[in-house]
Amino acid sequence: MRLAPTSNAMDYPTLHAIALHGAAPSGVREVASPAAENIQVQVRVRPLNEFERNRGDHECVHVSEDGRTVQFVAPLAQADRMRSAALNAKANIKALTFDGALCGSSQARVFESARVEQLLRDALAGFAVTVFAYGQTGSGKTFTMSGPESLDLGEDGAPAPLESSAAGLMPRALGQLFSLLGSRQDGRLPAGCSVRASYLELYNESINDLLNPDSTNLQLRWQVKTGAFVENLLQVDCESVIDAMAVFNEGTRNRKVGSHLLNKDSSRSHCMMSLYVQRADLGGPEGRISFVDLAGSERLSESHTAGDALKETGHINKSLFALGNVISALADARRRGGYIPYRDSKLTRLLMDGLGGEGRTLMLACCSPSSHHLDETLNTLHFASRSKNIQNRPVVQQVDTSGTLVQQMQAAMRSLHEENAALRSRLESPLSESPRRSAAPSCALGAGCVAAVPSPSTKQGLELTALRQASWGHTPRIRSLSEPLTPSPPRSHPFRVKRRSWPRCGRRTVSLRRQTISSSDRKRL
Repeated sequence: MRLAPTSNAMDYPTLHAIALHGAAPSGVREVASPAAENIQVQVRVRPLNEFERNRGDHECVHVSEDGRTVQFVAPLAQADRMRSAALNAKANIKALTFDGALCGSSQARVFESARVEQLLRDALAGFAVTVFAYGQTGSGKTFTMSGPESLDLGEDGAPAPLESSAAGLMPRALGQLFSLLGSRQDGRLPAGCSVRASYLELYNESINDLLNPDSTNLQLRWQVKTGAFVENLLQVDCESVIDAMAVFNEGTRNRKVGSHLLNKDSSRSHCMMSLYVQRADLGGPEGRISFVDLAGSERLSESHTAGDALKETGHINKSLFALGNVISALADARRRGGYIPYRDSKLTRLLMDGLGGEGRTLMLACCSPSSHHLDETLNTLHFASRSKNIQNRPVVQQVDTSGTLVQQMQAAMRSLHEENAALRSRLESPLSESPRRSAAPSCALGAGCVAAVPSPSTKQGLELTALRQASWGHTPRIRSLSEPLTPSPPRSHPFRVKRRSWPRCGRRTVSLRRQTISSSDRKRL
């Protein structure tokens, strides 16, 4: 297992190509999918916990037998409550349809229903894949993504592939990924395959490295080739599934966790684990899959947080509010081509590729069936329903193995260097002030075009002037600093109208500006 910080530098040719063409740098070819595709949304409804059953809560959210429809009882208006209870219960049942819906299923069933294995194959093909969990605090997001604190692992460090295993989606994905890549007899990756992992958290709008606790408040940058990335974020080379599980356990252990009335093990930050995978033996590009566990939304009237927990709640709700604005803007067909507020939060910038970008996204909406949390559950379901309308255009960035584009850029840079050197030598070469210099090609701007011998202070400005004159196609005459300047002839006022001769008139001149004609001329006309 090797440690390496992320690269935070961009070479000058890359910046130059971006400034000129506004596209990906040479050497990278983008291959787009034939058509846009919508975000996949899966809903998981957890069972009632012991506290909710003791409180007398009943289930108000149900999953249909088709495994896609979620039914719930919508809240009644004050006027509707006057009718009979039976009529209200029948008329107020609503339903929403998603790509998949589960209720009280095992972790293995969630992994299979979400089709995570196919997403791993997409990452190996070079796509950017994002899987994120959303929901109210205490709805089961962290349990779905990570599982319990103590995992049932096999002898090789991978999650046990048993139906009774409580391992979450992330450790199961790690085991499945290394199964797809294959392994040697010693359990290491085969030659040509590479897996790198990073783990970060967004705590109070500050990005921290969970694999290096001393690295806090990292900067979020953007690069045209890779999109948004965190500067100086530690990446670990994982040569086996044991290394990957060690990274997962270390990051999960360093995450901020708190307790309040709604959840005794509440996540106080958003966390993201990213895996960078590549199969160089098959000539494939590097892909990425990111697992995002969002902190849950809270109501202060129910959580009763105070002190530092109150500040954490404010930042969590603020970032989730920015995420809701982005999803609302992307889900509305009339606003897709307009401004999308990605920059309102670091969370939305991190999820930019998965929300209306060039990646593939899976959303897991976790809900509580309790009637006490009906309002928050409805907000989550409507949030998930809007997310279904977001369209992404997955793109694979493939490296140009032939090097043709790189050679073209290098040739263009060599020609620019040669041209720059030739112009500089012409400016710095000593020229004689002999009258023979007049035999040089005439200037297109006239014989009065002169240029002073450059001084060290004006050398840079004169180079720019020489470049402009070279583009005009003439060579200026060089004068020394001791030669007096020849005054230019006076120019007429640009708005003054010249007098012109009037043909066949006794008085030959007339003012065109005033349009006046003498009396003798009027008679002849």
